[in-house]
Amino acid sequence: MWFAAAFHLFSLKSTSATKMLLAKADRIEPFNSVVSHLFKFLGGFNLALVVLSIIAICNYQTLIDNGLAAVIFLVFFIAHGSQFWFNVPLAMKERKKQQPIWPVLKGRMYFIFKTDLFLAICNLIVSAYLFLT
Repeated sequence: MWFAAAFHLFSLKSTSATKMLLAKADRIEPFNSVVSHLFKFLGGFNLALVVLSIIAICNYQTLIDNGLAAVIFLVFFIAHGSQFWFNVPLAMKERKKQQPIWPVLKGRMYFIFKTDLFLAICNLIVSAYLFLT
């Protein structure tokens, strides 16, 4: 559901995502349109993860029997972990009272930041468990 929400926000509501992430003063053309369109690519990656999730849910027994589930959870760990990791420098800037590209430590982005970390850890634990068993 997390990846589906990201697909919806970034691909289908890219203008809203741009407004959420960019300060009003930074929403200038052509920059605003470029950022909005780039979000569609991010949404596309999330759509691929939605499809992978659906396949994993519908065919979970085969995936577990063949050891593929560990790989899928590892991919999910990388997806969430990378989205968290690339926001860390922005959070550090914000903590130092510098102006980040977008706020990470407040509002919706803070929720996304924490959720990506939580889901990355969960997926890493499940992947490691499946690899070791």
